[in-house]
Amino acid sequence: MRRRRGRCSSGDLRPGTRRDVRRVGDAVFEPSPLAAAEYVTFAGWTAVTLVLPGHWLLTSARRGRLLNGENYVFVWLASLIGAIALGILTLPVAWLLATL
Repeated sequence: MRRRRGRCSSGDLRPGTRRDVRRVGDAVFEPSPLAAAEYVTFAGWTAVTLVLPGHWLLTSARRGRLLNGENYVFVWLASLIGAIALGILTLPVAWLLATL
């Protein structure tokens, strides 16, 4: 089995430098604060996109008639913007945790 020398994902490092990595199979990954913020943002988007239409349909079914969905659309848009803001706010915390 041959060993290959490759470049580190964060650039060239001096000899003796230690990095925290995760090994998955044959691939090695460094923790990324940007990926953590993206995970929070996309998890929020997914939750909002699935929960609000479901809530609208359940409320319509409970009342026995199809409700006007205008308010749900505005709440959905505000929630998506909130998910983006939450992802941006968690970015500095993720950077701190990655550096420690």
